[in-house]
Amino acid sequence: MGLGRVLTDDQIESYLNEKKAISTSRLRAVRWKDKEGHRQKTIDLDQIDPDYSFQIFERQSRYNPLDFSVGLYLRFTTSNEKIILMRCNGNSHRHPNRLEGQIINRKFHIHKATQRYMETGVDKPESYARETTEYSDIEGAFQYLCREANIKIGDGSNTRLDEDAWE
Repeated sequence: MGLGRVLTDDQIESYLNEKKAISTSRLRAVRWKDKEGHRQKTIDLDQIDPDYSFQIFERQSRYNPLDFSVGLYLRFTTSNEKIILMRCNGNSHRHPNRLEGQIINRKFHIHKATQRYMETGVDKPESYARETTEYSDIEGAFQYLCREANIKIGDGSNTRLDEDAWE
């Protein structure tokens, strides 16, 4: 799902910091779908800009509740290209930061897209990760993603992106 284009780190930060919203009713309407060995769901966020949109995804193993990923896609409307800007993973596996020569060994970790990984093409744009203690389960990862990616959940004014929703 990589892009043909390269985003700068400033562009990535700008997309992450942009105000995003989803209504409580739409969030409640999204259901888990069973796949082979795991369950998953996707949540479309309110689209503000006609050129791109955002989508949250969640995936969790049916066998190991700490094997999960919660992330944020950026989708460009005209090309339908997607990039994962950020994802919060469980502690079920080792993760290599190939360019840095580092290994995260079975710790909760946060992936973030970087210009460097996009330019090298070594791996996925969001392959860089850092360890975290910000969450310890999938729900905590979801809440952390919403805080870090400026996603507000709620009915009424929050879905219209009124300034009060972000105070």
